[in-house]
Amino acid sequence: RLQDAFSLCKFWLALTVTNISYPRYFSCGLSNVQVREGTSWKYNYLDSNGNFISPVNFDDAYDFVDGKAKVKIGIEEFFINENGKRLIN
Repeated sequence: RLQDAFSLCKFWLALTVTNISYPRYFSCGLSNVQVREGTSWKYNYLDSNGNFISPVNFDDAYDFVDGKAKVKIGIEEFFINENGKRLIN
């Protein structure tokens, strides 16, 4: 959507100055981004207002499909919903 593309461009300009980079297209209204954590990079998701959906950054994160996304912390993989809450398998 055009609105999502505009929001993504706006985020890119604002976020490249901070410790956030690599914004991608929006999937289910959320953009997967890389977040600098110390000397390494982790992943999180931004909503269309520029807010992180989770207080936790992930070692790996995939796009949302049907309202859920697969994420990884250490060796543990699990799914989260669009609010960043862990889903019970």
